[in-house]
Order: sequence, then structure tokens, then C-alpha cells
Amino acid sequence: MAFSYYLSDDPSCLQPNATQNVPVNEVRNEEWGALMFDVLGCPGRGRIYDARDEARFQATFKDALRDYPMLGRITSPRGARATYTLEEAVQLRGECIRIKESLDVNTPDFTFWQRVAGRAKKHLESQRLATEFLSKMLKVCEVAITAGKCLHLEDDD
Repeated sequence: MAFSYYLSDDPSCLQPNATQNVPVNEVRNEEWGALMFDVLGCPGRGRIYDARDEARFQATFKDALRDYPMLGRITSPRGARATYTLEEAVQLRGECIRIKESLDVNTPDFTFWQRVAGRAKKHLESQRLATEFLSKMLKVCEVAITAGKCLHLEDDD
């Protein structure tokens, strides 16, 4: 899976009249899932949602991300579509920086038995994957902010 981003002067404009269409490095499901489920604690890992469930899932998901409303717009790595004004792109960048900095300092002190059980390894792998996702999002935000444009994210699949 890969996201593409589009830059435009108008936040209501998606692909038509976009000034730039550049693929972001491939964003893997594992990166998005590590951030959303393992790091931020969103509900629903591994659950398959049908169309009737979608509205309830999105509401629950966004509620879990109330401290990160811009990231909360990306409720799935598949079929993702999110639009940000320039000011919202700045806010999205701030959310990504805040989370990334917390990952750098919040590595727990694992006991011997937790390490033996593999919890430390899973935790560190989740942090690594989440950091990869955040780095890609930061790159895209920087491009939009530097250009002074609105940002549109869309799943290519």
C-alpha cells in the first residue's frame, strides 16, 4: 500500500487541479497499525468491520484519538482519504512530533521475565514501526507547509 499526497490552494480540491502528486514511500499496514493500536491504544485491532459497522467504528476510533484529531482522520490505511488546510497540516505535523518525541523517551524498563516473555521485543518493534509511519507523515507535512498549500492524502490501492 502507498499513500499519494496532493498539494493545492483549495482544501475542497482533491485530485483535479492539484498542483503536485507525489507518492509517499510505501506506508505499510504494520506501521499504521503499530501507531494506532499499539502506541495510541485505538480499539479494533484484528476486527473485520462491515459497512453497517463503519460509522460506529469511525466514531469510536476518532474518540480514542481525541488528543490527535488530525491523525484521527486517517482511520484506515486502506481507502484512506484525508484533507488538511495549511493550518491543519501544521497541526498534523505537531501531533506527529509530539508522539515521536514520546516514543523516544518512554521506553519502559522491562524486567527480566518480561524480556523473556517477548514483551520488550514486541513493544520495541511497535515503536520502530510507528516511528517509520510518523517520519513519513512528517515528510509530507513539511512539503505542504514549505509550499504553503493544502494537503490531501489518498490511498493508491
